Formats: sequence, structure tokens, C-alpha cells
Amino acid sequence: MRSVVVIGDIVSSRDLLHRRKSQLRLHRLIDVLNTDFAEATAVPFAITLGDEFEGVLRDATVIPDIIWRVETFYRDAPIRLGFGYGSVSTALSSSPREMDGKAFHHARAATVRARKHDLLGGVFEGFGPELDLVLNGFARVLHHHRNRLKPGQREILALRRAGYSQVEIATRQRVTESAISQSTKSSGWQAFSEAEDGFRAALALFKVTGRSR
Repeated sequence: MRSVVVIGDIVSSRDLLHRRKSQLRLHRLIDVLNTDFAEATAVPFAITLGDEFEGVLRDATVIPDIIWRVETFYRDAPIRLGFGYGSVSTALSSSPREMDGKAFHHARAATVRARKHDLLGGVFEGFGPELDLVLNGFARVLHHHRNRLKPGQREILALRRAGYSQVEIATRQRVTESAISQSTKSSGWQAFSEAEDGFRAALALFKVTGRSR
């Protein structure tokens, strides 16, 4: 069986001022991920080593949404995300710690590379030489875009990602549609949306090629 393993690791977690509160928020993040992505996970997300968590996906196309949810929900500190593709040599378990295989090794290698080179937004290993380049390229550009957003722009982007139209957002925020249109443009929504679509398309292609091997 081939799967995608996700490993998340909080950056400099020991230096957090309010570590207990941050740990509670991490637990809430895990609950959110398991609720929102239940149909796409083969093994639910679980905290495995203090401030680290793991999960196994059956659908790789949700990865852009997972990255968005992690980065927007948990604001205490950056979280490195490693995505590894490959075989799983053990039976599926309710706990990722009881499993092993190349997918886990690739995900661990991805988090090590993320730590070494200070990479955020997701690092991909084991998807193949060409797809690793494509997926890491999308991940770097999208993270750079998200990281440059002002709070108001991030809110507009979040609402557009959730499917709200400009008219609905204007009504929700009690401002003119023209104001929302300007904010949408300044947030770079069109470019961001197309990049995420490309990201998903690449991951969907991986699903096809991955199953045929």
C-alpha cells in the first residue's frame, strides 16, 4: 500500500512564552484536522512526540487545504510540515507511531530538510524527482504569498477560499462591494487561487500515477 504521510513540527516550541496554552491549541488543531479531513485520512492525525504530530492521507488533493488550516489556525509559532509518499509496510493502526514504511521515512526526511533550510509551507519527499520539484515549488510560492498578507487581506482570502462571493463578503462586513473588490485585488486572490488550483492538479496527477505503479 502506498500512502502520503504528514508530519508537523512546531518551530522552537520550547521557547514559547505560554507553552501550556500553545499545547492546548495544538490539541484543538488536531481535532479540527481530524474533523474537517476525516474522509481524506487513512489514519487520523495524532500528537506523537511532544509538539509533533503525524497522520496518513488517502487523498493527497486536500494537502493545500491542510496547509492553509494549519497556518491560519495555529498562530503561536510556525509549523514545519513534511509530506512523504511511499509504501507503508505495516498494517493501518489508529496510532501513526505503530506504523512504518518508506512513506514515513520520506516524511521524516522532509521535516529534516525543512528544519535545515528553514522551509515553511510544506516540504515534499518521495513523490518522484519531477513531482517533488513541482510540489515544493507550489508550496514555497504559496507560503510566500500567505506570509505577506495583512490581517484584513488574509480574512478576505479566507472568505473567498470558503466560497463567499464579493457581494456576500460586502454584506457580511457591512462595506461596499467596491471596497471588497479592491481588497480582493490587493490580496492577490486571483493569483493565489490559480496557484492553489495548479497545486491540486499536480497532486491529482500524483494520485493517478501513484496507483498505477
